[in-house]
Parts: sequence; C-alpha cells; structure tokens
Amino acid sequence: MDKFRLGEGLIEIENNFNIRKIYIELTNMCNFSCKMCYRNKFREKQGMMSETVLDKLLAEMKEMPDLQTVVIGGMGEPLLHKDIKRVIKYIKEEIGAEVVLPTNGFFLDKYIDFMVETEVNKIVLSDDFTEVGHFSDKLIHKLVKKIVKKRDMEQKGIPVVSVEMVITKDSIDKIDIAAKELIDIGVSEFIISNLLPIEQEYDHLKLYPTDNAKYLEKFIHIARGKAHLILPYFNLKTERACNFVNNRSVVIRWDGAVAPCYRLLHDSTEIVLGREKQIIAKIFGNINEMTLYEIWNSRDFKWFRFTVQNALYPSCLDCDFNDVCEFVKTTENDCWGNNGSCGDCLWSRNIIICP
Repeated sequence: MDKFRLGEGLIEIENNFNIRKIYIELTNMCNFSCKMCYRNKFREKQGMMSETVLDKLLAEMKEMPDLQTVVIGGMGEPLLHKDIKRVIKYIKEEIGAEVVLPTNGFFLDKYIDFMVETEVNKIVLSDDFTEVGHFSDKLIHKLVKKIVKKRDMEQKGIPVVSVEMVITKDSIDKIDIAAKELIDIGVSEFIISNLLPIEQEYDHLKLYPTDNAKYLEKFIHIARGKAHLILPYFNLKTERACNFVNNRSVVIRWDGAVAPCYRLLHDSTEIVLGREKQIIAKIFGNINEMTLYEIWNSRDFKWFRFTVQNALYPSCLDCDFNDVCEFVKTTENDCWGNNGSCGDCLWSRNIIICP
C-alpha cells in the first residue's frame, strides 16, 4: 500500500493486479510512411519485440485475474512481426482474453483463415480518404468481403469487422458513401477520429474546434442502427476522461517499456490547436528489469493513474495563457507539479480516438 498527501486528506492506494486491458506493440515499424502518422516524428529507433520480452509478458498476462482484452497494436503494423500467430493463439487458448487487431490491411489477406479459425474478436481496418492517410479503400473492400465470407462459412460471429477513419476537411464529404458501401458488405463498427497534425502544414485540415455539430449528421443517419458508432467531439467540453486509465489499461512498447497510453508511448511531436508540442514518453519501468506487477504497483504509476482518473491536472487546451506558457511546449511537466502532463491531451476531450 502507498499513501499520498492531498491537501488535508490522505489517499491510500493498495497494491493490485487489476489490469483489464493490455495494448501490445509488437513493433513500431510499418510498411507505409503515411504523412499523417505519428511515426514520422519518433525520436527513437525502430524495432521488433524480442522473443524474450514476449515470452515474459505472455507468462505474466496469464496470471492477471481481471484481464479481458488484448489489443495487438501500438504505433506499428503488428502483422510485420514473425510471432503474430503464436501471440494470438496463446492469448485465445491459454489466457482466454478477447483479441483486437488494428491493421492497415496490407498483409492481412494471408492471415484471414487463421484469424477466423482462432476466433480473433475484432479486426480494425484503417480506411482514409485524404492525401495524408492510407492507400485506396479498394483493398479494404476486398478484405472485408473475404473475412465475412470465411466467417459465414465457419458459422462464426467473429471477427467483428471494424473500420477506423480519420476525418479532415478534405475527407469529411466522402465518408457517407463509404459507410453505406462498407455496411452493405459486412462492416459492423466505425471508429471516427479527428486528425491530430504532426506538421503545421496539415493543421488547416483539422475540423476542430467548432460548434458546428453537423459534420457527421448524414453519416449517422446512414449508419445508425446498422453499425456500432464511436464518434468524436468537435469542440472542447468540460468533461475530461482517459479511456486508458478508466479501462485499467497498460501499454507495452516493443522494447518492453511500460507506458500508460499511446500518446505517451514514444518521444514525438504533435500540433495541438496550432501549437507545436514535444511529446516525452512517460515510462514507468521495463519488463526486462521488473515484473509488470511491480511496475503497475510502483508509487509513481499509482499516483499517475489516480491524478488522471480524478482530473487532477490543468486544462491547458482552454487556458488563457497557453500561448505564452512554457509548460505547454512539452508533456514533461505541468503547472500543477505533475510529471507527465495530460493537460493538452485531445484524447481526454474525445476529439482524437483510437481503438
């Protein structure tokens, strides 16, 4: 148990292993170099998760009593990793957790039979309609049809086919027709996210902040009742919530480093409402040196999760001084004394969304 002084109160947080969701980054490498991708701004080397790290992680995951979902994703293309089949099979057969696989789809064709037979729960395909996104959606249509055909042949209800779209001023008028076509061939979920620019030259493409709530009206009319919709906000609301922390999630980087979320997984750069911001990875330990149980229950990680869950951090996005403040230039610290700042996080405002 750890104790923390908060004003006149005393906070006690007991040790636990109540992780419900794990994001595994098998690699931060990708076969594409999309202009919008955060990878273009990484300030660290690329690599693949080693067999040693992977085996240690899988063994610990088997001991987690509350583990429900494993997302095999991260900031790279998971199907590039040589052990992808072994990982999926172990999670399904030995751990019994749900498996979610985000992918750009390029290598998916040869894995479809395996994905259906091992009952991967969800495949999330990236489908964009902008010059800074992925390639043509023709391949996506081909893959969806093949997944659904194999799934029906095996008389299985999974994998659920989900499509993630990043919307911009260039693409917003194209998603309505795309949604109808995708629903007709078997897509049952859409994850819509705004663009988080990594270069100033792309900042003009973002659709936020605005009070115009009509961007997705036609899309919603087409898809409502036919698919599960995960939709973004387009303006800043009072509520702040971290899906990673609230879902008791943890992210394992390809090199074994443990982070609280995708945003703080790598050193990178992003453009937040026109301001350039340096992202400093917030790493609480490495499973090469400690157990995941020890890292999860470290004093710093406990306090980080508590402060985020209770919004004990500044609201930099709508602060009157964010144009002159030094703290907002990086995520290293904030004006409330937090180490690892979430005050400028567009995920917490539901403007940016990830699977």
